[in-house]
Amino acid sequence: MFLNPPFGPGVERWFSKLYQERSAGRTTEAIVLWKSATETAAWKTLTAISCRVCFPSARIRFVGPAGYEGPGPTFSPALFYVGERPERFERAFAGIGAVWVVPGK
Repeated sequence: MFLNPPFGPGVERWFSKLYQERSAGRTTEAIVLWKSATETAAWKTLTAISCRVCFPSARIRFVGPAGYEGPGPTFSPALFYVGERPERFERAFAGIGAVWVVPGK
């Protein structure tokens, strides 16, 4: 599953729901796009359930349904991996930036 949640108030509910679904075994893998905001509750929840984080070396560009590239985000993104196959995530994302092991995972 790939998650690009809304960036704003209430996003912590999205990540808490992911935590619950993962704990219940209904979500086996997920990649979450989120900003590098280490001081937020959302960051703390994501790092509690993730085993890897990729920090892209450039801003991510979004492509719309018609194939046109839109403006990139105004923040530095991070991609979090939740699941049991971290080596697969590392291989897939190592080309776009540094992949870090979440401490304790």
